[in-house]
Amino acid sequence: MKQSKNRHRIPGLAHVIGLIVIVNIGLIAILNQGRAQQPMPAEPSVVSANRAVLSQLPFSDRQDFEDANQGFIATTPSPDPYKFLQNDAPPTVNPSLWRQAQLDAINGLFKVADGVYQIRGFSNANMTIVEGATGLIVIDTLTTVASAHEALELYYAHRPRKPVVSVIYTHTHIDHFGGVKGVISEAEVKAGKTKIIAPAGFMEAVATEWVIAGSPMGRRAEYQWVSLCRAVTAETSTSGWANRSRAARPAVR
Repeated sequence: MKQSKNRHRIPGLAHVIGLIVIVNIGLIAILNQGRAQQPMPAEPSVVSANRAVLSQLPFSDRQDFEDANQGFIATTPSPDPYKFLQNDAPPTVNPSLWRQAQLDAINGLFKVADGVYQIRGFSNANMTIVEGATGLIVIDTLTTVASAHEALELYYAHRPRKPVVSVIYTHTHIDHFGGVKGVISEAEVKAGKTKIIAPAGFMEAVATEWVIAGSPMGRRAEYQWVSLCRAVTAETSTSGWANRSRAARPAVR
């Protein structure tokens, strides 16, 4: 791990990366609006295959749900576009995927251990907060500024309002660093009030992933994460991974 400092930043690169990310997200959103279709009934073979899954897996075992709710403290009252998941799986969706989406929909502030908390379900990644004697260590800052800010405010609503003294990026996927400015400011970093710790070569890796490979990754994401499907009816499921994300501008330090 290498602690990033002002001299470690590549001049102008952060702004270029941020612009590329915004453009790619914007293109996906436009495609989403342009290609959205009304739900269609499932083919008979799909209905039969999905129904068969109910007898192949132990759906009556609810231990996963108990585990996912362990340590739950609270969540925010934001509108929940996935409320329909409380219903049974429709014929169009594999019941196992539906169950996974239900587990992913469990969100909020959780206590992991004494002095360690997580905010889950506000983005693709989880935000982990470690309480120190003089301040907080935030591990991964989610995808967007809005999601990170909302997550931290939820934590502060139930825990002492200590300053964030360090931020750790675990790796270069945007859901682990994009929301950093919702947690700290650039002025705090320049003043030495907050330290950012990232893997060596972090900015170069981000540039490679988002500038060079950004457009192909965006097209792949349309299929990988069901980005062209809108969660508006019981006929729409999810990718089975991380349902919620507060849409806003990512930030790159």
